[in-house]
Amino acid sequence: MAEADPRDLEGLYDRHVRAMYGLALRILQDQGEAETVVQAVFADAWSRMVGADGDAEPTASGLLAATRRRAIEQLRALSASPPDDPAVIDVPMPAIADERPPLSDEAVARLRAALADLPVIERTAIELAGLQGMTAAQIAERIEQPPEAVRTRIRAGLMKLRETLTA
Repeated sequence: MAEADPRDLEGLYDRHVRAMYGLALRILQDQGEAETVVQAVFADAWSRMVGADGDAEPTASGLLAATRRRAIEQLRALSASPPDDPAVIDVPMPAIADERPPLSDEAVARLRAALADLPVIERTAIELAGLQGMTAAQIAERIEQPPEAVRTRIRAGLMKLRETLTA
């Protein structure tokens, strides 16, 4: 990517465009706007990769996060005020087939142990979001907590997992 070979962008595009477009379309409910968002995210990714040192190819989760962020910004720009329906903004990230090899038995055991060490509320929120694809609003309703508290618990739990698993 750092050498600005257009074939690299094509490969990146082919691997991620469906998920990115689907996410943008779910948020914006407009094909043209969704296409514009996806194009802008790829253009942004390309400009950041050109001349970058090392392996600068964006990850699937990074591209989806950028798509979600840009789609929400576009939705807000299209309307005079943010939408009244929080479900429009609280869209779950779609599952993506990862090109990495599956985790080893040892890595799975470490992950399970790290999850077990989390406080129950954080572990539950992470499992509902990650394994069942529930939104923060859906999790909040299920565990009877405010959506922002759910987001905070997920962030805190993920930070603890990262710290435990990278130590």
